[in-house]
Amino acid sequence: MLNDFKKIVFVVFLFYNILFSQDIFNDEYYDISSYLKDIENGELQNIKSELPKLLREYPKDPNILYLDALLTTDGDLALNKFLKIPQDYPSSKYADAALFRVFCYYFAIEDYEKSNNIYNWFKKDYPNSPYFKQCRFINLTNTKKKQTLEKTDDNKYRYQETKEYNIQLGAFSNRENAEKLFTNLISQGYKINKIEKNNLLVLILNINLKDDNELDALIQNLSKKYNLQPKLLK
Repeated sequence: MLNDFKKIVFVVFLFYNILFSQDIFNDEYYDISSYLKDIENGELQNIKSELPKLLREYPKDPNILYLDALLTTDGDLALNKFLKIPQDYPSSKYADAALFRVFCYYFAIEDYEKSNNIYNWFKKDYPNSPYFKQCRFINLTNTKKKQTLEKTDDNKYRYQETKEYNIQLGAFSNRENAEKLFTNLISQGYKINKIEKNNLLVLILNINLKDDNELDALIQNLSKKYNLQPKLLK
């Protein structure tokens, strides 16, 4: 049952954001952009027939290895193929795309420790990758969920599922400024934790929100209103 689930996961992620892998730039490896377009359009037969020849002619080309991994339906085998690319060819064109699929695999089977390790790998080696933002938002679904009682427009009550977020508002060397911000936010009903760290006063907002759109709106509002750079904590 789990193996069948793993296969489904990789079929899904085969087509997920594949356009990210079509950035226009040149490298020294085989150009597979036309094959990726065929995969996106569901035209797999020609690629599958040509792939064995490509693997024989370019056995160490990371672009071809990435193409091979995309067409592998066995979850465990595909995982190893994707992982090999950022490990052995970290500067190749599709290294971040391959790593993203490793992240998605671990997240889908609820191995959050490994998916967080891959997230940290992204943060260290591919911080500017469009996939890094995707990892961030996917990872948010692993935050603690909570049921809150909410009043509707027709004066009825219902339970609304929310997710718990911890947002670092800042690390302040000026304690007076930190205390003013703390008092201001507390008066508005926010739950703020104060942490002493390396002679700094760190303010962390703990809040439950309905979804990631509310999170982004809150972060933008705090940034603009208080001239902060809030950071979502994992």
